[in-house]
Amino acid sequence: MLSIYKRIPAIISVLALLFLGACIDIIDLETENKSDGIIIVDANLELSSRSATVQIRQAADFSAGPDGVELPVGGADVRIQEIGGEELNLVETETGIYKTEQAIGEAGKSYQLFIDVNGESYESREETMPLRVPFDRIDHVQREESFNNSQGNIETQEVVAIRSTTNLPNNGDGIFLRYRASGIYQFNERVSINDKICYVPEKIDNNQLTIVNGSSLNNGVLNEQEFLLKRVDNRLAKRYCFTLFQISITENEYNFWTAIEDEFARTGDIFETPPAKINGNIFNSVNTRNDIIGLFSVTASDSAKYVITGSEVGFSRGPCEGFPPPAQGSPCFNCLLIQNATYQEPDCF
Repeated sequence: MLSIYKRIPAIISVLALLFLGACIDIIDLETENKSDGIIIVDANLELSSRSATVQIRQAADFSAGPDGVELPVGGADVRIQEIGGEELNLVETETGIYKTEQAIGEAGKSYQLFIDVNGESYESREETMPLRVPFDRIDHVQREESFNNSQGNIETQEVVAIRSTTNLPNNGDGIFLRYRASGIYQFNERVSINDKICYVPEKIDNNQLTIVNGSSLNNGVLNEQEFLLKRVDNRLAKRYCFTLFQISITENEYNFWTAIEDEFARTGDIFETPPAKINGNIFNSVNTRNDIIGLFSVTASDSAKYVITGSEVGFSRGPCEGFPPPAQGSPCFNCLLIQNATYQEPDCF
């Protein structure tokens, strides 16, 4: 089993879009200053929804620096071919976003993505839809963990580690998993006559990555695999609802994440190989010098809700409770001031 679980810097989310794939090439720093910029594709065909979404953007090349603006690319011809079956045209639902209108995606069948845009033609390698692997059991443990704070210093804080226990099909052979998560926490206003409760969604896994190669497990049993760390703070004081995803991915996508981990595991040794660009599984079918950056991801997901209460983690006091009292004009008097907060109670509460 290869388990990657680190506090990867926020740049991982950029690399995930810019350098998707499995093959590694040495970066040519003498990049051309192309007026059209670099085409970036984020494409996913999902078994559960039997639908596909393709996002196409255009970004400045490397010579433009890290602050290049990404713009949606409209007017593309986007198609998904089922190998041995029909070809579906995707519809542009908003600028740069293309979606299927018909059901597509069956386990064991292979698919290929085709894109014609800006006078160029791109295609993906064939990818076979994996089997969906459901969660068998989810639990958590609480412990201390060391983090680098915003000043770059190491600090220790209580965390909860979310774990999955699952029996994989085929004894794990040919099974590759990735985990994703999001969360919603309960925020209580200061106790008063008109106090209210808000529910606040947040992204919690951007800097965390866990992948699993099922063939390396003992008889295909995934036992208490940690895949998410969450700091214990006042967000967990009342109720916190996790939405967890156990995602079956293809071997090509697994190899991509392995390559990403290898890049971030660099020690700075002078004998290490030079930094590398991680190629995706989408390429220019005519002009190989005008390549594309992105991944055609073919996945099968299982999702689950998991709730932790403040009493479980020993953190029962919310941010608006106790002394000193909160300042007037703070979210404690109007919790809708918190970004994305809502009064609408989610199902898992």
